[in-house]
Amino acid sequence: MRIGTVRPVAAMLALPGLAAGAGWLFRRAWAPRLPGSVAIHWGPEGVDRGADLDVLTAWTLGATGVLAVASAVLAIAGIRRGYGVRRPVVAFAAWLATMPAACLIASLQATLDVPSWHQAAGAGGVIAIVLGVSGAAGALAAVVAGPGTAPERPAGAAPEGPSLGLAPGERAAWVGRTTNVGLAVLLALLVPAIALATILLTAAGPALAAYLAIGAVSVLVALALARISVVVDSTGVTIRMGAFGLPRRHVPLGDIADARVEQLGVLSGGGFGVRVNPVSGYTAYKIRTGPALALHLRSGYRILATVDRPEQAAGLVNDLVRRESTGRA
Repeated sequence: MRIGTVRPVAAMLALPGLAAGAGWLFRRAWAPRLPGSVAIHWGPEGVDRGADLDVLTAWTLGATGVLAVASAVLAIAGIRRGYGVRRPVVAFAAWLATMPAACLIASLQATLDVPSWHQAAGAGGVIAIVLGVSGAAGALAAVVAGPGTAPERPAGAAPEGPSLGLAPGERAAWVGRTTNVGLAVLLALLVPAIALATILLTAAGPALAAYLAIGAVSVLVALALARISVVVDSTGVTIRMGAFGLPRRHVPLGDIADARVEQLGVLSGGGFGVRVNPVSGYTAYKIRTGPALALHLRSGYRILATVDRPEQAAGLVNDLVRRESTGRA
């Protein structure tokens, strides 16, 4: 098994394993100072539920082990099938698997040196321990995992998407954009309209200064989502968003495996704007539904932009990538 494969799997197993080991050691070391049952749930009035110490230990440490092993097995299966495994996925898996062991440690600490779980400490310390231990495990797993493993792609493989038929030695560039006036107007007017309706209906709306600030922010958001422009040339692909061209992202040609056209729905990626999903591995620049330019990077990451005539952009990108790959060969 390659190092790039071993590191993510080791992170998924080692960090939860260390947390489970710490939970077991605390359980043994603190046994004389703990009652037979420990606190496991806190409500508005304080602690309201307890559980047998031995049963809780077995369930929490067992759950940590099952989650860690299941995550590692799924990761290995994904790598062998060529899907790869990303660093955020490793961090999330380690965080989730560590959570039961962290809950055990927090319950033990909260019930330490009290005659009964009814006198356990408050929930604040418990929450801090659970989030601290599991968060630290996730962060360390991300470090141990390294960059993760990208989906496999045969060396020198040609782009799989469309082509414009760019001839050898021929130079070309492509510029495209999309403007969504309706979305911009809606965003610019909707929030101020709600604030105005609040004033008229309740006579308790925001002050004039606050109302003007709401309107200004709404206009800025509308301008930021009004337009997307894409430029494809021999250096790569540049994406600019909004009336001011910000945010801006340039993707070097050498980072691109191929370009395709993908359909985006209303809820694809979670809505409109700049949508980032580190777990699935994509960033979408989206101001409308329909066809979008999809750049598949050599790292396995995807970048999408809702631009008009994306098939032309994808074709030119693939021709340029193919030419660069031939030149390197």
